Amino acid sequence: ERKTEKMRHELVVFPNGTASVRPVGSSEAMHSTIGAWEEARALYVAQSGLASKLVTQHPEPLVLFDVGMGIAANALAAIDCWESLSAGKRRPLHVVSFENEIEGLRVALANSEKFPFYANRIVLLDSLLSLGVWKSEGLTWELRPGDFLKMNLSVEPAPEVIFYDFYSPKT
Repeated sequence: ERKTEKMRHELVVFPNGTASVRPVGSSEAMHSTIGAWEEARALYVAQSGLASKLVTQHPEPLVLFDVGMGIAANALAAIDCWESLSAGKRRPLHVVSFENEIEGLRVALANSEKFPFYANRIVLLDSLLSLGVWKSEGLTWELRPGDFLKMNLSVEPAPEVIFYDFYSPKT
């Protein structure tokens, strides 16, 4: 008898048209009804003061730990913030995303039309998923799959910013 792997996440679309992902059988989505993108921009990018940290005169990359990557909205919002700054006045950015359940991102990518912030980012995300890293001039994004709490981080450069966004359903 051949076992088939069950999908552990599913798409959820809220009445206002925003979308998120949730574990199958849970009533709790990963994001609120304001949408993953607005949540990422307001709760993580704006509150961390990321833009001002990126324009300080510092030659070393700003290291950002994205703990609980989920569907990658927070990391993409950080990258969007970095790209919005003048190329000659921004520091390099090094994002390290940690995620235990990559399937949520795969479900969101399979429904990318529901997540407008994925526009022009599919190749980047595919590269991240297949190679574990994506690089461009001044920007590095790494994916570290697995249990963050069990990872040895002593070899990492210390992050200046941490987006701590574990999904913790009530169930």
